[in-house]
Amino acid sequence: MIRKRMTAYLTVGVACLAMPFGAHADEMDDLVAAAKAEGQLTVIALGHDWCGYAALIQGFKDKYGLTVNELSPTAGSGEELATIKANIGNNGSQAPDVIDVGLVFGPIAQKEGLLQSYKVQTWDEIPATAKDPEGQWYGDYYGVLSFVVNKDVISKSPADWADLLDPAYRKSVSLPADPRTANNSILSVYAAGLAAGAQPGAAAARAGLEFYRQLKDSGNLVPGFGSAASIAKGETPITTRWDSNGITYAENFKEIRHWTPLSRQALPWLAFMPKPSASTRRIRMPPSSGWSTFIPTRGNLATSRAFATPSALTPCANPAKLPMTC
Repeated sequence: MIRKRMTAYLTVGVACLAMPFGAHADEMDDLVAAAKAEGQLTVIALGHDWCGYAALIQGFKDKYGLTVNELSPTAGSGEELATIKANIGNNGSQAPDVIDVGLVFGPIAQKEGLLQSYKVQTWDEIPATAKDPEGQWYGDYYGVLSFVVNKDVISKSPADWADLLDPAYRKSVSLPADPRTANNSILSVYAAGLAAGAQPGAAAARAGLEFYRQLKDSGNLVPGFGSAASIAKGETPITTRWDSNGITYAENFKEIRHWTPLSRQALPWLAFMPKPSASTRRIRMPPSSGWSTFIPTRGNLATSRAFATPSALTPCANPAKLPMTC
């Protein structure tokens, strides 16, 4: 497990746009002209409170004068792929041009033929383990899982995964989203399995499912999912969320705190920014290429400001330096 250190330059700017990987200025001009001719970019699952996307979307619109059509801002990764499949052959506004999905879903989308290749300007800076060598997907940013707790409701916070089974937390623990489609919930289950001592892989997944079954049987697991609002209201006072979410929630809600579990089994997460092509007849290359170029340049600053870590930064080799805050 590695955690990338946050950089010191935490400001957002939209003054310039870098060229695609290997492109010349005239090629970039042609790309921008084609994007403006099409006039619209369709995105999905880009919540404005998630990793600086509000500023990124506005910066993209300001830079190019394009309409950004935003679909299902709270959708999970599995829902994003389902939306692509449901709109194969559709040239309308319901077919996504770009997607932001979790670690496992990039290769799945590639295997299912939903993506097209494109290499951004910062391609060589992205670790080989965080990108497809042909450019079908690449890692944009990542972080670690944390416990997010409403301190007005929970007086003694859980320090590690096993603590969640404490009877004091009856009707208090939740998953962050649907584990059938959401990457953060899938990795919450997996991390719980690793913390229980299981080996990485299928054994950890099975152990994690068993752990959450125990949470349910004990009465500690609540049926709802842990959003910022439900945590603040006390409906789901303990949940697992990415560290960037936890920091943002704590800034916006005085009763919320977050920290990394002591076992350090808070798995790195990685979001991909592939460019889907639902069929060979519908390749909206100009606007989606412009967005994919915009993300790793201006986006590195915006995601850092939103407490996520851009994948093009140098990794920190010491996992003991994970953030722990109360």
